[in-house]
Amino acid sequence: MFFRRNATDSYNRGVAATQNGDFKRAIKEYTQAIQVDASMVSAYENRGAARHHIGDYKGAMEDYNQVIKLEPKRASAYYNRANLRGNMKDDKGAIADYTQALHLRPQDADTYCNRGATYLRLGNPDEAKTDFDTAIRFNPKDHIAYFYCADLERGRKNNESALAYIDKSLACAPNFAQGYVLRSVLYNTMNESARAEADLKRAIKIDPSNAKAREMLKVMVAISSAEASPSPDAESKPKTADDWMMQGIARAQSGDDVGALKDISEAIRVDPKFAMAYINRSKIYKKMGQPDKGIADCTTAIQINPKIAIAYYNRGSLHGVTDNFASALPDYDEAIRLDNTYAPSFYNRANAHLSMGNHDQAYADYNVAIRLDPKLAPAYFNRSTIREARGDIKGAIADLDMCIQIAPGFKLAHQNKAKLLGSK
Repeated sequence: MFFRRNATDSYNRGVAATQNGDFKRAIKEYTQAIQVDASMVSAYENRGAARHHIGDYKGAMEDYNQVIKLEPKRASAYYNRANLRGNMKDDKGAIADYTQALHLRPQDADTYCNRGATYLRLGNPDEAKTDFDTAIRFNPKDHIAYFYCADLERGRKNNESALAYIDKSLACAPNFAQGYVLRSVLYNTMNESARAEADLKRAIKIDPSNAKAREMLKVMVAISSAEASPSPDAESKPKTADDWMMQGIARAQSGDDVGALKDISEAIRVDPKFAMAYINRSKIYKKMGQPDKGIADCTTAIQINPKIAIAYYNRGSLHGVTDNFASALPDYDEAIRLDNTYAPSFYNRANAHLSMGNHDQAYADYNVAIRLDPKLAPAYFNRSTIREARGDIKGAIADLDMCIQIAPGFKLAHQNKAKLLGSK
């Protein structure tokens, strides 16, 4: 019983690390769970997903194979292995795994949709369309399936049919940036340039990093205005520290982290006492995998102005990346003291407590995080793991239900709910 509890603790820490985007630490925790309990199927599957995420396809394949060996009728293992095969350019193998997953779970819309996309890559549009239609039948709000149908019809020059499909996709998911991009292409083909331009602007508003939409809009505006695109020389260089920082933030939002780092560093050169520039640069360093430099920047910001809550929050999250939870906790404490209305501070402090085995403190913080932000799906998920460990299966299932209601695509929540229902 003791070893099983230790395995569960490691597993739960792995889940928390996954939710924080720290996949390397998640792999470490899942591995520890497996070393204690080699029959823990979920640990293999979750480790496979984490390995898949960081590009360790060989390790992910080994984990998914082990899941199937231990539990041959686990549909999610075939589904995940199919997704992995797709990334490995093994589309025929992916089709076989999706088909097996559907044999075990015959009404799963996501599996039909993914198999349809794979058929498209293999040049089998008729089989793809059948799968997309089936996905929609099982889930009439599957915006991805409508999107693929629209793209298929566009390729067949059936623009009106394509437009009807993409309208349905956007009705299901009004913030689906790629849907607006595709509809813009259709409008442009149909010589409705004003609508096409409006859709591109909407896509960029939703996803400022959408380079395709930005480039299409740039060309479209240039054509419609019949004016030459402004040369780079015509753009005035930012002169103030704030100008440099805002330009750097814009670059970061477009995915240009190197350019963002240069611009924000220039802001700091212009004004070495610009605390917010250090804070924003710390975020870039975190994205670039340089937590020590990010921690140093947060520390400098705090020395300049010790009353900026986000500086402590960012430094706490950077300490978390390096597994230094003992240092993260006081930073979260101070961030909360300065601003006790910011749900992520409570959520991250809860995760730090959970990683250190402080379940009671973590539970209390998840409660506050949920009160401040009732739509924070990962908080419900993580709280469910504590309730499960306490033997409160009913409470754990209630939390998982809330998590799924907020984020229907949260696969770990579905998996854990199925596990708990099976244990009742």
